[in-house]
Amino acid sequence: MAKRRKGQIPAHKHAEAIKYLWTEGSRLSGDPQAVGARIAVLMARHGGQVEAEDILKDAQKKNSPLHSFFEWDDKTAAHEYRLTQAREIIRSIKIEHVDNETERVITVRAFQVPEEQNRSADRVMGYRPIQDILSDPNLREMKVHEAWQQLEAWKNRYEALTEFADVFRVIEAGPPRTKQKPGRRKSA
Repeated sequence: MAKRRKGQIPAHKHAEAIKYLWTEGSRLSGDPQAVGARIAVLMARHGGQVEAEDILKDAQKKNSPLHSFFEWDDKTAAHEYRLTQAREIIRSIKIEHVDNETERVITVRAFQVPEEQNRSADRVMGYRPIQDILSDPNLREMKVHEAWQQLEAWKNRYEALTEFADVFRVIEAGPPRTKQKPGRRKSA
C-alpha cells in the first residue's frame, strides 16, 4: 500500500471512509454523506470523474439522494435559470481605473452586493456600484470582512497543498483590525 504524504487526501476509491460535509455557508440542507457517497459512485461509473450532466441524469430518478436538490417544475426552473443568467451578466461587467499612488491599472467587478448586509437584512440587497461600496465606510468595512471570509474559504479549499503554507500563515493571522464590526454604524 502506498504511503500517504502529509496533507495528501486519501484516494476516492475509499469513499466509504470519507466523511462528507456541506461547505461553510452552503445553502444546501439534507444528508451530505448520502450526496457525497452518491457522487463517488457516479465517479466510479464514469472513469473517476463526473460532470454536471451525470449528476443531473442521476438526480432525475426519484430515488436518487440528489433528486430533492433540483427544481423539477419547469416553469419555476426556467425563471430561476433566467435569474442566474441575469446575475451572471451583472457579475461579468468590470471597470478599470488607475491607482493614483502606484499608477497601476486595477480591474474589478463594477457591481457587487454588500454580502454581510445581504445576509443580515430582512430583504435581499441589490447590486451596487463598487465605487459606492468603497466610498461608504460601513459598506467598505463589510467588503473587507467578506474578503477575509473568502480568503479563509480559499485556505480551507486548498489546505492539502502544502506549497501554500506561507500564504496560509498570513490568512491564519487574521484580518487587519477594524474600528467597528461589519454591518454596524457608529452612533452619531
